Amino acid sequence: MACLKPIHLKRSQKVSSLKKIVKDSAKKLKNGTSLIIFPEGTRARPEKGLKKFSNSCGLISVQNKVPIIPICHNSGLFWKNRKFTKEKGTVVLRIGAPIYGNEPKKVTKEVFEWINLNFNEIN
Repeated sequence: MACLKPIHLKRSQKVSSLKKIVKDSAKKLKNGTSLIIFPEGTRARPEKGLKKFSNSCGLISVQNKVPIIPICHNSGLFWKNRKFTKEKGTVVLRIGAPIYGNEPKKVTKEVFEWINLNFNEIN
């Protein structure tokens, strides 16, 4: 994972981490690097549904004038949270159309709604 050069954050320092994420994301995007953002923060059990999304994905998208490509999968059904073993099954992956916007909260909400709809269909 270190080879991917992730943007590190400190969950205990929300404001300074958000500023760092936005700044570092802009640098990576300007250099042509695509970002993978997990807006829920940490993994959760599929049966509990989606957790609230952080607005950082919408903020990064709007400030850098780049779309968010929503992706939803059901791998959590077979790769259980906090367990090393994996169960047999078919992973369904859905990729949505690019989502653009001018307001970070609205972009984040639209992404959440698309992912939530697909999550409920495949889980």
